Amino acid sequence: MIRWLVVIAILLGPYLFLQSPGVPQALGRTIAVSIWAFCAPAAILWFGLKSQMIRPGGKLYQPQFDDVRPKIERNLRILVIAFGVFYFFILTLPFAEDLIQLGNSEKLLRITEEVKYRRSGRGPMQSLGLSHGDKTYYLFYGTKLLKVGSTCEFVVLPRSRMILDYTEFKR
Repeated sequence: MIRWLVVIAILLGPYLFLQSPGVPQALGRTIAVSIWAFCAPAAILWFGLKSQMIRPGGKLYQPQFDDVRPKIERNLRILVIAFGVFYFFILTLPFAEDLIQLGNSEKLLRITEEVKYRRSGRGPMQSLGLSHGDKTYYLFYGTKLLKVGSTCEFVVLPRSRMILDYTEFKR
């Protein structure tokens, strides 16, 4: 029961935080994404190294699989750790570089573009295509509905292409 409450708090907490009055979207989203970007690789690594991959009661825990179980567990661990390394290089490292640059220059990139497409992923992330190029931008914890074809001003981190805030222009 407590595990489910923690999971719900982790998934819904950032939305509630971003909906609170007086919380700047860019700051709130930076904090929420920082938690995911820096804690997820550590959690994935911990899971890959410390967790029991094949649980008692599972089909592969039966006696006829005693010979291959260690190989399967090793391969699953390698796969999980490889995913953690991939996650680190794709999300965590570019995001950390952006935060370091942000700390040094204290300027955020602002672009005004039209939304070409919007793809919702599982969980809190959306992928957006903007009218100025072929790059994909990422929005975590979107709190305002973004419509395809609308023109918005985006506050963006340049390396990770993470959208921190957005304001839709009225036509």
